Amino acid sequence: TGPATYTSVNPRPAALPAVGGALKVAAMNTLNFFLTLNDPGTTADDVCGGAQNLECRGANSTEATEFDRQRAKLLSALLGLNADVVGLNEIENTPGVDPLDDPTRGVVAGLNDILGAGTYASINTGVIGTDAIRVGLIYKPAKVTPVGVFKILDSTVDSDFLDGKNRPSLAQTFADVSNGARLTIAVNHFKSKGSDCNDVGDPDLLDLQGNCNVTRRAAAQALVDWLSTDPTGSGDPDFLIVGDLNSYAKEHPIDAIRAGSDDAAGTADDFTNLIAKYQGPLAYSYAFDGQFGYLDHALGSFRLVPQTTGAGDWHINADEPDLLDYDTSFKPAAQEAIYEPNAFRASDHDAVIVGVTLCASVNGTTGRDALTGSSGRDCIVGREGGDILTGGGGPDLFTYVSMRDAGDTVTDFAPAQDVVDLSTVLRGLGFAGGNALTAGWVRVIASGAVDSVVQIDQDGPGTFYTFRPFVTIKNVAPAAVGQAQNFVF
Repeated sequence: TGPATYTSVNPRPAALPAVGGALKVAAMNTLNFFLTLNDPGTTADDVCGGAQNLECRGANSTEATEFDRQRAKLLSALLGLNADVVGLNEIENTPGVDPLDDPTRGVVAGLNDILGAGTYASINTGVIGTDAIRVGLIYKPAKVTPVGVFKILDSTVDSDFLDGKNRPSLAQTFADVSNGARLTIAVNHFKSKGSDCNDVGDPDLLDLQGNCNVTRRAAAQALVDWLSTDPTGSGDPDFLIVGDLNSYAKEHPIDAIRAGSDDAAGTADDFTNLIAKYQGPLAYSYAFDGQFGYLDHALGSFRLVPQTTGAGDWHINADEPDLLDYDTSFKPAAQEAIYEPNAFRASDHDAVIVGVTLCASVNGTTGRDALTGSSGRDCIVGREGGDILTGGGGPDLFTYVSMRDAGDTVTDFAPAQDVVDLSTVLRGLGFAGGNALTAGWVRVIASGAVDSVVQIDQDGPGTFYTFRPFVTIKNVAPAAVGQAQNFVF
């Protein structure tokens, strides 16, 4: 026998996932970033949480270097993400303590010391709920501006959202500095599978979804119900749900979010799992007992999805052994020496990042409208009535939600730049996804000498319906319009 030969088959990522977009939104678990240090084995540190009666977490006061090691790794990870907005989980939730905005030890100060004053700022929420940990938001003021005030989802808003189990959710609307387009981001941290919810009548049902699944599903339903009311008063239908939902992609809580507030799939209030859309069924952000999946999510509202350009998990944590993290407890000197102040094993969950290019909203009425966009990127929603739509330059998105929206005319459609979003219409008719042009649901035919008409067959390859005119594209031939890149299906 001789020494073993090892071959690396899962190398560390050399770069972030390429998600594109004018803006990047990320979500990251901080692995319990506390400024009030934990004092293990005693009750002396039972001063954290909203009521200051819970044990603190994170770095230990008995380990001299742990806090600095933890903060260095967290900052390295956030610098690597370089996102314009970041939702954070597991930050300290104690009155008088601000892990984001503390002037010497906080996250924002650390980032700005490296990147320059004012590069990042935080949404100052103060204490949220009674748990020892909460969620939070940091952002780049040069790229986005908060619109209005943040809002919180807890048990006082919806009694089905048990904030004694789930951490309260945080929503904030931001405006893109470049064009004023708005996006509301909701950061979440649902109840874990690690301890039971027997006290609220929610035992492990042995259906492989773990403890507290009914509690998480109710929180998911409360979340989409809440967002459907536009809690921040954004006046815009673009919503992005991020955070640790403690639910895998095929579990009931994710199904509940995807179905939206009407609890019915295939309707205009649905959310799309962006990780599944862009990464497929083998995506992961977390490893537990040798099994991989993702608990960390990004789900977009129907109007947001065509404005997304990519989504992915940055695999800096889940694949890495905890030997590499900041914790020095029970580690001999040789193991402590392995530590590096880089992003790897900054947490136990991988970070999620989403690319978006937001468009300014141009909304019609149920009557006949003449709508004109700007020279930039616009989202034009004519609604019912035979509307005359003009993008006005820039990459524009023409969005439809119902067959009742048929009859519009687009005057300046630019193939390979502008897009007609038929996804909600087609889902409502039963289209299962894919290329609707080749599947027999959508076709483009000539109208006169130079125009095109996009038609929809309401049962696709079925025989009950025939193709019906839906939208006329002026001055562009069918061969140029009838390409999948010009549509969202």
